[in-house]
Amino acid sequence: MIKVAHIISGLGTGGAESTLLRLLSASEELREGSIVISLRDKGAMGERIEALGVSVCCLNLNNFYDIFTAAVKLRGLIKKYEPNVLQGWMYHGSFVAFLANLLSRHSMPVLWNIRHSLYDIGTEKRGTRYVIRMGAFISKYIAQIIYNSNVSATQHQVYGYAAEHNVIIPNGFDCDVFTPSTDIRRKFRSELGITDEILIGIVGRYHPMKDHENFLKAASIIKAKIASSRFVLVGAGLTEENRYLNSLIEKLGLANYVFLLGERRDIPAIMPGLDILASSSSFGEAFPNVIGEAMACGAPCVSTDVGDVAMIIGNTGEIVPAKDSAALAEGIYKLASLSDNERCLLGLRARNRIIENYDLSTVAREYEKLYQSVI
Repeated sequence: MIKVAHIISGLGTGGAESTLLRLLSASEELREGSIVISLRDKGAMGERIEALGVSVCCLNLNNFYDIFTAAVKLRGLIKKYEPNVLQGWMYHGSFVAFLANLLSRHSMPVLWNIRHSLYDIGTEKRGTRYVIRMGAFISKYIAQIIYNSNVSATQHQVYGYAAEHNVIIPNGFDCDVFTPSTDIRRKFRSELGITDEILIGIVGRYHPMKDHENFLKAASIIKAKIASSRFVLVGAGLTEENRYLNSLIEKLGLANYVFLLGERRDIPAIMPGLDILASSSSFGEAFPNVIGEAMACGAPCVSTDVGDVAMIIGNTGEIVPAKDSAALAEGIYKLASLSDNERCLLGLRARNRIIENYDLSTVAREYEKLYQSVI
């Protein structure tokens, strides 16, 4: 039996957390006997993971300096649950997994799961920079380092991460959950009070990495060209309470064209309602889940050229330079100018690309094989 202790920085609504939830939901073998340990609290994903029958433990860390205390606590959980693999997720979870194994009497394979691209370490917080550099030093002692993008693997090698332990496993998507639907499309648009308008969406928490300012500047260009265009922003912090964001929306003349929906857990009920999904991230992304989710729902994508996005989208959307609002607007305009039928066919190609290359069941089997190989 594969018994994995998944050690993750937190259980919010980020890409790593969503991927972990999907893997556990897709594979009984990955669920049975496994445990999820959050360095922080249960967040939005904890209860959903528990609903799958997987135990969730929270260490409730307050800051980076508690990381060594976490390793000691984790040692006790390892003794209690007796996993045969330690799987760290993201930098902090991976570092704690290594420390806990070091303290444990029964050494076991430690795997890291890095979900981040590393264009410039200077953009990271000081504590995270320290963990990244320590990770490079100790990476040669790790059984396998899983990356979800080729770009991320190459970038981390430059910073000293051991290349001989690299494994590339992309994100996977349940295309029965993320699927086109005229009923869902109609319902979501009714919620917004629109019908035939061109709806362009961006999904992702409010964070400098996501570069929402870039998206909104592009939106102002599109609005001037296509009067029927509307823009929806989904993610934590994207609400009326965000003063800076609302000030920018007013300044760009978008007040009557933008919907701020905040954090939503019903993404499969949103994506089919979009005509185009935009991603304006300037750094940090390796394999954005929202790209695969949108494509699976038949929404073609326009994205900045970060991580492996160009390879994921292929010829089903547009890739533009980061931090270039004019280029982002041009990419969106190109897709928005298509007829409804042409855009629908492009979206169908996008969905087929996800089914063929990033099916969740296939990705789950890759994890199963990897764990079996190191036990």
